[in-house]
Amino acid sequence: MPLYGLLFVILGAVFLIKPGLFARGGVAASALRPDQYISMIRIIGISYILIGLLVRTDSFWGYFRFIVACTFVLSLVLQVYFSFMNKRQQRTSVAGSSSFSLLVLEGAVTNKLENLLRKQEYKIVSRKSVEDRFLALCDSLESVEEQRDIVRKAILTVKDYTILMDPEMVLFTNMEDDLRALSERLAIKVYSCLWERVSRTVVFLKIDRGGIVEKTMIVPGQKITDNVNPNRTIMKEPNCQGLIKAMSEAGLPVGEIFGPDTVQATVLTLQE
Repeated sequence: MPLYGLLFVILGAVFLIKPGLFARGGVAASALRPDQYISMIRIIGISYILIGLLVRTDSFWGYFRFIVACTFVLSLVLQVYFSFMNKRQQRTSVAGSSSFSLLVLEGAVTNKLENLLRKQEYKIVSRKSVEDRFLALCDSLESVEEQRDIVRKAILTVKDYTILMDPEMVLFTNMEDDLRALSERLAIKVYSCLWERVSRTVVFLKIDRGGIVEKTMIVPGQKITDNVNPNRTIMKEPNCQGLIKAMSEAGLPVGEIFGPDTVQATVLTLQE
C-alpha cells in the first residue's frame, strides 16, 4: 500500500472511531441533528478507508482529489437525505402528539368560511394576525376563555387551499349540508380532517359538487354504520399517521401544514 494510501486509511479510521472530534463546530452550523451529523462523519470516514485501500497512485494530489470529491458528494447527499427524513418524520409522527380538526377548501374562500360561521350563529368579536407553527397554533386555540360562550378558531391559506382550524371539533358534523351546498355552488372540493388523540378518533370527509365522495369515521370501541366509500389508507392504518397519508394522497399540502415552518393565520374570537 502506498504511504499516502496508508495515511488516508488512518485518517478514515479516526473519523470512524472518534467522530466527535470533528463534529464540535459543525453540528451548530448544520440543520442536522447531532446523531445524524456523527453518522455522516462516520460514513465519510469509511469512504476515506476505501479510497486508501483501493486507489493506486504514488501522488498525494491523486489521493487528495478523490478525498475532496468524495467528501463533497457524500456530505451533500447525506444532508439532503437526513433533511428529507426529518421532514417526513415531522409530518407523520410529530402531528400525533396534537389533536386537530380542519376544514380544508380549495381556493381562496376566506369570506365564504366566515359567512358559514355566521350561519352557525357565531358572532365574530375580534380578529388577530398570528404567525406560528401549525401544530403550536392548534394547541394555543384550545386555551380556555373566561367567558364560556367565547371560542377561538383560525383561518389561513396554504398554497391553493383555505383552512379553518376548529378546536371544538363540531363543525364537520354541523356544517355538512352547508359544505355540500358551498362545494356545489363554487365547484370546489371540501375536506374535513379530524384527529382526537385521547379517544383516537379519526374522521376524513371529502365532498365535491356531487355530494359526499368519501366519509370515513373511526371511533375505537364503536361501530360506525354510515361511512361512505371508507378511505382504504385510513382503514388499514386507523390513526393520525393514516389520516395524514390519506390527506397527502388527496393532494392536500401536508408538508406545509405539519412541517417545521411557521404559517400566517387569522385567529377569530367568536361568541356562540
